[in-house]
Amino acid sequence: MTNTGTDAEKSSAVHRESRSPYELSEAAIVPGEIEIDSLPPCSESCSESSTPHERQELERDGGYGWITVVCALLCHGLTWGVLTSFGIYLAEYLANDTFPGTTDLQYAFVLGISLASPLVFTALSNIIISSKWGGPRVSVYMGCTLYFAGMFGAAYAKKIWQLYLSQGLAYGIGTGLIFNVAMTVPPKWFFKHRGIAVGISTAGTGVGGVAFAIGTASMITNLGIGWSFRITAIIATTLLVIVGSFLKYPPEQTHHLFKPFQFDILKKPEYLCTVLYCLLGLMGYMGCVFSIPTFAISGLGFTRGQGGMGTALFNVGMLFGRPIVGQVLDIVGVINGSLFSGFVTVILALAFWATLSTYPQFLVWALLMGSICGSVWTTAAPLVAEVVPIKDLGTALSMFWVLVAPGAVVAMPIALTLRTSDPTRADFRNVAIYCACCYLGSNAALMYTRWWVVNVRLSEEERLKRLPPKRKWFHFFYGKWYGWIRA
Repeated sequence: MTNTGTDAEKSSAVHRESRSPYELSEAAIVPGEIEIDSLPPCSESCSESSTPHERQELERDGGYGWITVVCALLCHGLTWGVLTSFGIYLAEYLANDTFPGTTDLQYAFVLGISLASPLVFTALSNIIISSKWGGPRVSVYMGCTLYFAGMFGAAYAKKIWQLYLSQGLAYGIGTGLIFNVAMTVPPKWFFKHRGIAVGISTAGTGVGGVAFAIGTASMITNLGIGWSFRITAIIATTLLVIVGSFLKYPPEQTHHLFKPFQFDILKKPEYLCTVLYCLLGLMGYMGCVFSIPTFAISGLGFTRGQGGMGTALFNVGMLFGRPIVGQVLDIVGVINGSLFSGFVTVILALAFWATLSTYPQFLVWALLMGSICGSVWTTAAPLVAEVVPIKDLGTALSMFWVLVAPGAVVAMPIALTLRTSDPTRADFRNVAIYCACCYLGSNAALMYTRWWVVNVRLSEEERLKRLPPKRKWFHFFYGKWYGWIRA
């Protein structure tokens, strides 16, 4: 009996040592995570050898966590949701020459800065959270201060450089400090329902986008652009301070020092191709979403309210489309799902956007594009997890968002330069082709990542293990080929 037990222990040790460094736990993977919770299955962790601390962590699954989910949902809606309505401000700037002498390209850089800043300053939020003097609430409060200064200051901007500092930089940094906390707190409170919790919280982007797209268009029409900024700043900041006060980690949560950069990761071609996939996909996504109001008003001759309705439907599509994309990823695999969503977006851009002319067609197109073209936000973190060891995932994600930020800066300027000074519907075909080319390029980069995962990383046993339990019978008919397709 003793020998048998010894052999079993040796076998178990060998099995643990042979596990791939890329093998993922059930922890949620989110942008800018300070640390990665590699919780093993409950059957292992709840054994007699588990400490009281570990059992307490596994038994905690909800409770106060649901409060953090609701608060995180509101944070996403009041940051990224507000940001999606900035296309309405851009349309107003372009239509009325709000800042005389300012070119379309200069206006576009306002959006570029406000989009890139949250990605770059995610690392700063992590440092604040992990420091001895900081924490999640400190990051939120600092973000709210900059958020309010940016939005309220934009109402009084007289020069374009003032808009860069207010609506661009201050608002963007504030958003980054807030949304990173909203992404990292809810997963800490859940074990079994962690995926549901993260999905509900991130859906706030769509909810806020719908509300602010309609509200912003109405406020600009009735009160002017200045009061639109002031009202949004007061309401959003007040709510963010309130809900941010409830965002905290579990009592037993410990903070580890955050390592923002690890340059050895940049030597991996598969990692760089994944970065290129997200960078090009992000350029296509932003070129699309922030062109909607301008396309409706300048290209199709619709009113501000009709353009705002298009943005609202885009966000409705995002609200319901992202969970569907997540289900598709579970069935066909994250890489195949990403390639499929990119291919569908190319079709919608070339076959639909470039040819539509009526208001019903415009609304249907906005709804469909919202449901699929933003899938890069859903797939980015899981894709990074495919190409780096789990121990390096936190650092790899932090670097990832910094590397893709330049794409956010130049996306709208490129889209605007493809139009003439007096744009018509035909001029937006160039923008549609530009977005389609971005998604084609991102798919091409992801094909190398797919080749590396299939031919370098995965063994035949790992391919079979990655099949969903209900789909393993496919392997009986298709042999190793289904494992190759599923990777």
